[in-house]
Amino acid sequence: MNKLISIVFFFITINCNAQIFKYVSPDGDDNNPGTLQKPWKSFSKAATSATAGCIVLFADGLYYEKDPVNILNSGKADARIVFKSQNKNKAKILFSKKSKLEEKINIINKEYISIIDFEISQEGRAKISDKSKTRDILIACRNSNHCEILGNIVHNAFEDLIKVNASDNIKVQNNVLFNAHHEGIDFVNNSNSEISYNTISEIERVSILVKGGSRNIMIADNHIYNSDVQLTNSAISIGGMTDKVSTYDNSSKGFEAYSVLCIDNLIESKKPSLIRNGISFMGATNSYCFNNTIIAPLRGFYFITVNGMKNGWGWNPINNDIVIKNNLLSDCGESVFIFRNMPFSLKSDFNLYYNNKKAPKEKNSIYENQSFQLKHTNNINDRVQINKGKDISNYLQDFMLDYEGDKSRIIDKVKNSSYKKIGKYN
Repeated sequence: MNKLISIVFFFITINCNAQIFKYVSPDGDDNNPGTLQKPWKSFSKAATSATAGCIVLFADGLYYEKDPVNILNSGKADARIVFKSQNKNKAKILFSKKSKLEEKINIINKEYISIIDFEISQEGRAKISDKSKTRDILIACRNSNHCEILGNIVHNAFEDLIKVNASDNIKVQNNVLFNAHHEGIDFVNNSNSEISYNTISEIERVSILVKGGSRNIMIADNHIYNSDVQLTNSAISIGGMTDKVSTYDNSSKGFEAYSVLCIDNLIESKKPSLIRNGISFMGATNSYCFNNTIIAPLRGFYFITVNGMKNGWGWNPINNDIVIKNNLLSDCGESVFIFRNMPFSLKSDFNLYYNNKKAPKEKNSIYENQSFQLKHTNNINDRVQINKGKDISNYLQDFMLDYEGDKSRIIDKVKNSSYKKIGKYN
């Protein structure tokens, strides 16, 4: 996390000559010019005033927003608009009860926007009985490109903490997200984007959801856990059930998710089976799960064919070309794999299984009839051929060819992943 923040500061530093600094303070006034001596007062003022090249720094304190905030302008490739807490998570944006049935921070049809290091929440949240409860979203990014949501603490929403729809080259990184009735992060029909290094907890339906024909998405290095709240669906869902209007391709050739890489995530059910499914596949194609650790869910991996025709699709999308290798699964209460429908092509091997009620029989996987504990790792490593792994980029060739986001990040992930240290590949 500190490395990423350093990168962000480096980016800001090297572009200072092209940037315009603006300032916001709880003691400011929205009639001020937004200078250090005369800062603005509200996030809404900053959102409607900042233009390309602006770095808007927020002093420590509480910013109470009575109404939803709409970011008015776009940045540029060499002149982003950056909204940033001057000290990490010390600027706290709190929305009033009045806006509980609205999307709070809106990035709509914009480019090159960054939201960094805030704490974002609201006084109350929508209830199940509220008709417009699905609009209770704290950060909504729609039809926007090259936007970043980095290092924030975001909590307390009914629908989603972060929603991204029909957008390209989006980064959601290093955030702490908790307390949502539906999703922590909800990606619908996005492309070439990354969800990484987030800590997500106490979500009630899906912690990370990537659906609606999302393409070339990397889900990496996230820590997902529930300690007290039942997660009724999945920690990570690759695919879902999307209406025909919102999805990328609702024809008989369309899928809910294309080329999703799920790598190096930690999923923990702090109480047995508090998380229903570790990772789900729902109408996904050409997608990969490498090096994920999944502890004590009811089920490890869950496969289901989506009822797309019910939602106006031309068919019911199957799961197709799924690769699952070098994952560690421990204490699955029902089974490691549950198939509601068998994928058209599934390659699963070189996994490590511990104390699961039911695990698949795989040629090169390791099986231990005991709960995963750190004291077992030396014995495990001896048996899994350390440093005998082949470069996993062979499995990612199609993903890399299509991916238009930060390829250097994926190349770095491939080079440094513990896959090459734990296990081999055929």
